[in-house]
Amino acid sequence: MNFLLQVVRDHHKRMMTAPNHRVVSYSADPRVECRTVHDDVGLSNGYMNDSYVLNDGRSFALNSRSTVTVFKSPDGPAVSGLTHR
Repeated sequence: MNFLLQVVRDHHKRMMTAPNHRVVSYSADPRVECRTVHDDVGLSNGYMNDSYVLNDGRSFALNSRSTVTVFKSPDGPAVSGLTHR
């Protein structure tokens, strides 16, 4: 398995489901701000509108930025990457 993918999964488990996890719930309502397509490449960016509720009752919104890049592959399904800031 990809090392970075495993790091993200481990972090999610620690925050959401492990004993003494910190986050009770979260939600996201993504909004695309800009989308462009050039030949076999598509780019999209916008805001996540993400909100969190913690174990101690605090809640907050981050409104994180996100960017998605999609490549059309002649050899099979599209390959995409997601960055989240």
